[in-house]
Formats: sequence, C-alpha cells, structure tokens
Amino acid sequence: MVMPKLEELRKKLLFNTSLDVWIALCEDNSIDWFDPIVYEKFVDFLREKKVALLQVSVMDEVDRKKEFMQQGFEVLERTPSKFNLRLDDIAMKAILEFKFPK
Repeated sequence: MVMPKLEELRKKLLFNTSLDVWIALCEDNSIDWFDPIVYEKFVDFLREKKVALLQVSVMDEVDRKKEFMQQGFEVLERTPSKFNLRLDDIAMKAILEFKFPK
C-alpha cells in the first residue's frame, strides 16, 4: 500500500513530529485529522507497538496545528502528546497497522 504523504515525510526528514505523521496518515486515508481524541489513540497505539517516541518540548506550530493543540487541551483536559519519531521500517509498519475508529 503506497501512502504518498507518509512517504514524502519519510524522504524529507529523518525525524518527524507525531502530529505531522498523524496528518499525513489521515490525508493518505481521506480522514479528517482534526480530532484530538483519535490522535491520542494513535499515539497510544504507537506506544503499544514499541515505536520510539521522543518527547518534544517545543514544536513549530502553524495556525491550524496550534488550534488543534488548544482544542485537544480543552477536550482531553490536558495538552495532547507531541513527539518526534523516526520513520524507519519498524515505525512505518506500525503506523500502517493503525485502525481508525468507525
């Protein structure tokens, strides 16, 4: 299965933010990425799959991403998780196994 947005991220940078990976995955699957609850489920799924997630203290956020993080804080009553991860073969396999809630 070819995932053009994810492949583009993988080729562009060695490490990517979890939010950028999430957005690419959603776009590749024609799903709205603007859902902090499902995003957190995605991060939890990556943890379960033992994907190395490196905590990020500062993240360059464009307006829509910043709005997402603020909304996430309100919905989850905490700040949504932000990580860097390496899009190696192991991480890509895990990412592609994520099942979006119906």
